[in-house]
Amino acid sequence: MSHHAGGHVPPFITTVSPTNCTAAGNTTFTFEGTRFSPSMKVEIPEALGTLVSKTITYPTSTTSRCVLVVNINEPGDTAVTHSIKFYNGGEFAANDSESNIVHTSWTPAALCTGSTDYWWNPDSLSGSRSDGDYAMPYSSSDGGDTLVLTDGTQSTIHYYVDNHLWSTVSGSEKRASGIGRPPGSLGSSTNYSGDTVIPMQNGVQSGSSNLEHITVAFVAKNVGTSGSWGVNSPRPINFFLGGSNNMVYFKSSDGWRAYGLPWLGRGNPSFNDAGTMVAVYATFSNGTVRLRIPSVGIDSTSTYTPFPAPTDESYIFYSYQRSPVLWGEFLLLNRTISESDLTELSSYWHQKYGV
Repeated sequence: MSHHAGGHVPPFITTVSPTNCTAAGNTTFTFEGTRFSPSMKVEIPEALGTLVSKTITYPTSTTSRCVLVVNINEPGDTAVTHSIKFYNGGEFAANDSESNIVHTSWTPAALCTGSTDYWWNPDSLSGSRSDGDYAMPYSSSDGGDTLVLTDGTQSTIHYYVDNHLWSTVSGSEKRASGIGRPPGSLGSSTNYSGDTVIPMQNGVQSGSSNLEHITVAFVAKNVGTSGSWGVNSPRPINFFLGGSNNMVYFKSSDGWRAYGLPWLGRGNPSFNDAGTMVAVYATFSNGTVRLRIPSVGIDSTSTYTPFPAPTDESYIFYSYQRSPVLWGEFLLLNRTISESDLTELSSYWHQKYGV
């Protein structure tokens, strides 16, 4: 049977872009896959919107493309996940013949209220990168003064990983793009972006010569296919704000730590273990640091010594001698996130990644 014919074989979707919609009106979705027959039926949930048009083409002898224009309903503040489903002659395969779309008016861009607040979203690369391309340069998506991350050393640069399956929750696949290394055997390569000075402002609240409030939050996953890195010194998760301020990191032998906190242990499950995913939330407020990683049971507070805004290059998405690690969205704010905003962010990432 032709890869195009479909017949009574379920359609198979490999990627969809975009994976979320944040405004009402016509939105174009592009689905790549196989077995998209000319008569393929498309099911759009009423709560998401209505189908305007469907165009099916065949880029190669073995691939199919379906471009849908959907009139999206006005989204609410709370993120909701909807599934767009494809059928060939009534045949449908769960997960293979459907793709999830996050429908919400809220994104982390809402948290970027100042010129030195940043949100990096790997899905923003989907229009300019193909799976396996170098991820850099990589621009923030905060909608204001964007910051482009670069890296001149290709031996340490990250790759763009398209439409990764982050998790499956109650039978629903959570797919989104990431940067890092594609899934594979656990190894020892080092990857980071380290060519960019990240502008921050001292004394935003009280006029001091230090950074008084900072929020660091991100999603990351050990995408090893099996096994564990074991217990030794390398660090698969690091973020240096400037060359010496290691704000959040995981060390294979000692576990999690944030600037000013002692080692907190590896947690359960440990990030050493293949398949482990975390959403990390760290706040730094006038000498008080708090690190929260709900999926591994960490919520710890201590004191730290504030420091001035960096003038040297920062190391972001830094995986030292541990791979493959895949990074999702990353948020850096020049203020302390409120509890209500943190709840919104946590809900959004749960809907998107299942973490």
